[in-house]
This record gives sequence, C-alpha cells and structure tokens, in this order.
Amino acid sequence: MTVKTPTSCRPYTLGGVTSGPPCCEPVPHVRIADLSVAYGGNTVLDGVSLDIYKGCITALIGPSGCGKTSFLSALNRLTDLIPGATVKGKVDIAGLDVLHPQTDLLALRRRVGMIFQKPNPFPLSIRRNLELPLREHGTRNRALLADKIEAVLKEVGLWDEVSDRLDSPALALSGGQQQRLCIARALVLEPEVLLMDEPCSALDPISSRVVEELIERLRGRLTVVIVTHNLAQARRIANYAAFFWMTERVGKLVEFGQCIELFDAPQSVLTQAYVSGAAG
Repeated sequence: MTVKTPTSCRPYTLGGVTSGPPCCEPVPHVRIADLSVAYGGNTVLDGVSLDIYKGCITALIGPSGCGKTSFLSALNRLTDLIPGATVKGKVDIAGLDVLHPQTDLLALRRRVGMIFQKPNPFPLSIRRNLELPLREHGTRNRALLADKIEAVLKEVGLWDEVSDRLDSPALALSGGQQQRLCIARALVLEPEVLLMDEPCSALDPISSRVVEELIERLRGRLTVVIVTHNLAQARRIANYAAFFWMTERVGKLVEFGQCIELFDAPQSVLTQAYVSGAAG
C-alpha cells in the first residue's frame, strides 16, 4: 500500500492552463487505522489506514467488490444494520471514537450523512421528507422548520422547481430531483461529513452534472467522501483519491494521495493499470 502524506493540494496544469479542484489544507478530519470489515466471518475489507481531510472531497475508486461501500458504511456505523457484520480497527471523527460500543448512533449519523446510489426519498411529501429528520432531532417550531426547509432546498437548487408543490409526493419527482432531495435531507441536519455511494450512477448525464456541481459547492464546508466508478468525475471534483483493489478475494487499499498525483503519477503498478484502463 502506498500512502503519500500531502502538504497541500495542487490544481491540474494542462497545456499551460491551470484547472481542476481548488486547493484545501490537509487537516485530518476522519482518521482510519487498520479498519477491517467482515460479513458472517468472511472478510471483505482488511487493514485500511488513511486520513480524510477536512473540507476536501475524497474519491474512492476501484473495481466493484473491492470493499469501497463497506468502507464507507463503517464510517457512520451503517454496518450495524447488516446481520453478521463485524468491524474492527479505529475510526476517529474529530475526536469521536466511532466504533466505541457506547457511541450515540443517532448523534453520529447527524454528524455523518449518507447518500446512496439509488435515490431513496421517503414515500411522503417533499416537505415531510425534510421535516421528519428535523423533528427526529428535536426541531419542533413550525416557522423554524419552514425556514430550514426553504434554505436547504435553495442550497440544492430545488426551491424554484418545487416551492409551489411541497405537499406533493416526493416519489413524483424526477430521478435527479429525488437525489437532490435526498442530499437536502442529509444537509438539513448540518452534518460535518457527507458520505456518497455512487450518487450519480443512476442518473442521466444532465442530472449527473447538476448533482456533481452541487457536490463541488460543498467543498470547504463539508468533508465529502464519494465512491465513484467514473474516473473522469473523480478527476474533476476530488482533491484526494483512494484506490482499492481485491487481493485474494479481500478488499485492500492500494494507494492514497492527491488526486492529480494518483492519476498522473501513480506509485503502484496496479493503480497505473486501473487509471489507464488496462485493468479493472
């Protein structure tokens, strides 16, 4: 495994033109040490250690089945919901011991939101999709609820599209709108970290770009970890990238570092083969 500790992010320079994700300071926000995940005694991810940096976008890349989603799910204990799942190692989020048995899971999942591959709005109205998590976490004032809902819908670019039908079924929205509503549902709780498991893979190209632009706007405010099989997307939006691979049927972290360096000057032969399209 190759892990390069960066001193700062560098944007891309192509043909003399500087582009790519803006820089961010490499301040550790989520610290993972020797993380392993198993289901029914079958290890699917083993020995992963890396720091995820505050306010940055980190892309998890690699072929299907190499443990990326399991890694993501362990960060906010969604693995607890899977019968027979066991997680070992250390996950620290700004001083919180995530894997400690006494960790408050409701509070953890408020701090660490999750967006799934397929949009999963509740079978309720648009308004109720956003009210429910707020009420669950103690917000009862109707005016405050309305203000928070309007603000978060504006943030994800949905307000102008749905403001006149907030009591309509969320499932009547388009796929891209549903995914933005799910992102709004996570953001309304003001998380520190947002985990995203292939959030654009079920969307058409136009909707994908809208969601991608939304993710980019979160840079600097939230720490974002995104699983993506779209390598071009990872290059466009990520400050850092982690490459996973299957070794003897177990997922391993092969290489981690600044996205530009991992794509343009990978340290591992496996990484080079994957990002060039020769493997995976």
